[in-house]
Amino acid sequence: MCRFVEDDLFAVIIDENGNESESEEELSDTEENQNNKDPQNLLRKLKMEVTTHPGKGGQEVPVYSNDDEHPLDGPHTILHAVQCPKKFIATVAPSEVADTACFVCDSNLVSMQMIEEDADHIHWKQTMSTTHYYATDNWKDDFYRVTPLMCRGVLRGAYRVGRDRSGKIQRVDIIRVYRVTRHFSCWKTVPVFHRVISLVEAALPYKQMTTKQKQLLKANGNKLINRLFIQYYWRFQQSVISQKMSNWDYIDEVDIIPKLPPNFDELRESKKWQERKEALEALLKVLTDNERLSTKVSYAELIGNIQTILAKDANINCQALAAKCIAKFATGLRAKFSAFATPLLPVIFEKMKEKKPTLREPLVECAMEVGRTMTSLEAGQEDVLAALAKPNPQIKQQTALFVARQLDLVAPAKQPKGFIKAVVPVLGKLTGDADQDVREAALQALGSIQRIIGDKNIKSLLGDLGSDETKIKKISEFSDKSAASYAEEQAKLAPEPSRPAAATSSEPSAAAQSAAQPVEAAEADPWDFLDPFDLLGKMPDAFDTNIESKKWQERKEALEGLLQLLSANPKLDPKGGYGGLVEKLQKVLEKDANINVAALAANCIAGLANGLRSKFQQFAISVAPIIFEKFKEKKPTLRDPLVACIDAVVATTSLEALGEIVLAALSKPNPSIKTQTDLFLKRTFMGLNSQTMPKRH
Repeated sequence: MCRFVEDDLFAVIIDENGNESESEEELSDTEENQNNKDPQNLLRKLKMEVTTHPGKGGQEVPVYSNDDEHPLDGPHTILHAVQCPKKFIATVAPSEVADTACFVCDSNLVSMQMIEEDADHIHWKQTMSTTHYYATDNWKDDFYRVTPLMCRGVLRGAYRVGRDRSGKIQRVDIIRVYRVTRHFSCWKTVPVFHRVISLVEAALPYKQMTTKQKQLLKANGNKLINRLFIQYYWRFQQSVISQKMSNWDYIDEVDIIPKLPPNFDELRESKKWQERKEALEALLKVLTDNERLSTKVSYAELIGNIQTILAKDANINCQALAAKCIAKFATGLRAKFSAFATPLLPVIFEKMKEKKPTLREPLVECAMEVGRTMTSLEAGQEDVLAALAKPNPQIKQQTALFVARQLDLVAPAKQPKGFIKAVVPVLGKLTGDADQDVREAALQALGSIQRIIGDKNIKSLLGDLGSDETKIKKISEFSDKSAASYAEEQAKLAPEPSRPAAATSSEPSAAAQSAAQPVEAAEADPWDFLDPFDLLGKMPDAFDTNIESKKWQERKEALEGLLQLLSANPKLDPKGGYGGLVEKLQKVLEKDANINVAALAANCIAGLANGLRSKFQQFAISVAPIIFEKFKEKKPTLRDPLVACIDAVVATTSLEALGEIVLAALSKPNPSIKTQTDLFLKRTFMGLNSQTMPKRH
């Protein structure tokens, strides 16, 4: 009978007579496949000091390797699990791993279930599991995939297909076969961080071997060992995400109040600036040592006291420390800090008048971190506008730079439209400020805005300044820099692009160079930046009377006045009640005998639809049938306005909502109605994609 023990290098089998099997030869470190390169040369590992990682129950777990950034395949997983030196074999599972690392565990003491059901199992999402069989001819380093022959769930044999053209099936001795069960998972909140747990075990348990098989096993010095090989790795080079993950997702929330010195308040309120400085230094150290702060504790009083020091303390060193502490509170509480952000901004902006780097630099960092916690820049809009209006040039400069830096983080799809609309005219005015630094900062902020909304919209919002080619050129330059900053920020959050294996040229391809360039943001809709117009309060005089006049010239005059207002004010106030006006225009379009008046009514309805957009949707179903019916008119005088009108109406709703109306129009006997309805459908379908295409009609 045999028993299994492990010496300093490898596990060996010792038979009942005390004879050891032959030891394994050292593994060569010459693998060509970099994705499955040996984690460590075994000879080097024997001489290396063992580094450890915290394990379950507070025990230390030896780290087998920490430089494997690619997942190992099955054969290499077996190789390292089987030939792992004893000093690297763990008896407990590692916990709270946040970096690239490999571990080897004794599967008799640590099971897959123990790892997957540990305290942090709720953070992992299993993506795949596999079971494969591998065999070896020399029990050293030539593991290859084989096909098992199973009978009622029991392994009865294995074979491999020959590598030559004949494809001859080769029988494999079952005692040379290993079963590798692998569970793949990723971190739920950071899915680029992966874990692979591999159970490596002999396919045929020793107890089930025949005497002949045991003799053959002994003769070849095989180490029949069950082990777990656990690999943690990032799908791309570790970046800021890993830092955020290790410092946030893994770290427990901490209540820092009990960690402050007992005499903290006494020192903070001292008349001696050295003692106030001592208190702030102690707080800063506690905040630095505990990056994630408890969200169940109220820090309002403490943050309020630090805010007072920042605003009123006469010593610049104390002010600088207060700014650093506030920045740490912002990074430690994140979104929970947003309630303190708005009251702090005016204090920070006011202190920006200080020119000395001792205070200015902590203030800049503080403003940046506080701004990150805000739900939107619109929350601090009034404070930003007030700071930009200050006479002090340093305040104006640093506030404009704050706007630029915050907008460098914003995706075009999430543009703060209200903030942009309010701040652009002010920044435009500052481009003519007497101070050069203020002018430059204002242009930089406008460049960040241009990246988000496009050059056409920035020119529109700037008014007359939009025709100043020198400033527009400078804004465009800052826009390019903002795009680079935004792309750099996004690159930290995205995996590296995969490289084709067949690529041999050291020069990047044109496609690769193109992909490396920042993607130009789509132009924002100018309509979003327009002021809504109160049409109902500015209707033409005697409109209600003239629209019902028996004289077509007066009806025409009333509609021309309305159309002029609609053309001059493309965005309408959505709060108005437009039902009565739409009803009057429908009546004119449907029943007026004069083709010119009907055409004007169609243009006015189109203007209302374009000005109200989705708010016009409630009128679409009642207006559309009238438009389709009027398509029987062949003259371009009316037909063209009708085409523009139906296109504007459908843009406020969906084609599905008008489905029955469209089908009714297609069934009309009049050929002009059917033709124009077909053309309407063609135009509409050309503007749809697979997601917006109606499913029912």
